[in-house]
Amino acid sequence: MIVGIGIDLCRFSRIRALISRKPGQLTRFATRILHQSEWAEFQRLTGENHDADHTHGHSNQSTVISRPLTGEVSDAVVRYLSTRWAAKEAAYKALFPHRLLTWKEVAVVKRGNEAKNDAVEKSSSGPLSKNAQKRLLKAQQREARQEERKAFFRAHRKARKVRRRELIASGTVPTPPPRKQKFGGVQTDITVVLDMAFDHLMTDKEIISIASQVTRCYSVNRVAEKMVSLMATGFGGRAKERLERANDAKDWKGFAFEEKSYLDLFPKDRLVYLTADSDNVLETLEDDKIYILGAFVDRNRYKGLTYQKAQEQGIATAQLPIGKYLKLTTRKVLTVNQVLEIMLLYLETGDWEKAMLQFIPHRKLLTAQPAQPSASTDATLTENSETPSGEKCASPVNNS
Repeated sequence: MIVGIGIDLCRFSRIRALISRKPGQLTRFATRILHQSEWAEFQRLTGENHDADHTHGHSNQSTVISRPLTGEVSDAVVRYLSTRWAAKEAAYKALFPHRLLTWKEVAVVKRGNEAKNDAVEKSSSGPLSKNAQKRLLKAQQREARQEERKAFFRAHRKARKVRRRELIASGTVPTPPPRKQKFGGVQTDITVVLDMAFDHLMTDKEIISIASQVTRCYSVNRVAEKMVSLMATGFGGRAKERLERANDAKDWKGFAFEEKSYLDLFPKDRLVYLTADSDNVLETLEDDKIYILGAFVDRNRYKGLTYQKAQEQGIATAQLPIGKYLKLTTRKVLTVNQVLEIMLLYLETGDWEKAMLQFIPHRKLLTAQPAQPSASTDATLTENSETPSGEKCASPVNNS
C-alpha cells in the first residue's frame, strides 16, 4: 500500500550559504539533520572525527559541539547534506499527516553496490514489516539476476542480427540501402569565415539566436558531402560565453575559433565579404578565396553594416545569385546557417537554383524564374531578414 508520495527540490547554493553563514554552522546543521548511521560518512567527507564531541541521542536535543568544523566547505560535503535534506523533506511530505517524522528519524542509505540508487528508510521504528521484507527480498533477487538478464538480452540481439544476415543472403529479405555517412566526405580547399565581431551591437536575445545559427553551421558542415574549412574570427564576449557554455563549442572538431580579425589571418586579396548590398554577383565558389559571412542578428537597426565594413577595409564584396533564379515576395535575407547550407549544396551539385530552392523558406518565394540580369530589384534581399523565431538577421546573404 502506498501511503503517500513526497517530492522535494533543494539547491546546493542554498545549503552552502546556510552552512557557511558563521563559524561552526556546518557541524550544527549536520548534527540537527543527520541520522546516526549517516554521521560516519559525514566524518569521512569532512576529514574530521567528532565521536567525542557529538551526542546523537533523540532524548537529548541540546547537542554540545566542543570543536566545530571551520574552513572552506567542499562540494562533496554540500552535495551530501543537500541530498539528505531533500530526501528527508520528501519522506516527511509522503507520511504527513499519518506520521510526523523528524529529520533524525530518517536515514538515506545505499543498498548493496548501487551507489547511485539512494533509498530512504526509517530506522527508529523497529523491524521491517512483512511487506517491506518481501519488497527488500525482491529487490535483492532482481539485483542478483541483473548480470544474467543483461547477458541473455545481449545473446538474443546477437542471434537476431545473425538471423537477419542469413535472410538477406538467401534473398528472403531485400538488401537494405547503404547507410548515409554520418560525418562529412571530401574536404575542399574553400574557407568560410564567420565574422563575429558584432557582439557589442546585439542584445542578449540576439546573442542566443546567433549562437544557435553558428552551431547549425558547424552541424551541417560536418555531414556535408563536400565540407569547407570553417572559422570564426573576432570570437569573444557574450557569444563566446554562450557557445562554450551552452553549445560545447570548445569541443568542436574542424572548427577554428580566433579572437583576431580575418585581416590578421589572411591576405586581403583573397577575402570576399558576402553581403546583400554588393553590386557583384557570385557566379561560382573559388578554392583560393576566403568567403566571409557576417554573423550577427539585429532588428532592422544596422542596414548595410557589413557592406560598409568591407568597403572601409578595402575588401572585395559579392552577393549570391538569388535574383538570377528566384523572385521573392519581400526584401528579406537568409540566416547565416542558411547561406552556408546553400553554399554547401552548390558545391555538391553545382546548381545554384536547386540549392536556393531547398534552403530559402518557401514563404519568401514568389516563383522560380529564368536567369535574368541581376539588375532586377523586385527580388531584393536586405540585411534584415527574420529568423524562424521572428528576429531580424543581418547576415551576408544577397540581394538581386
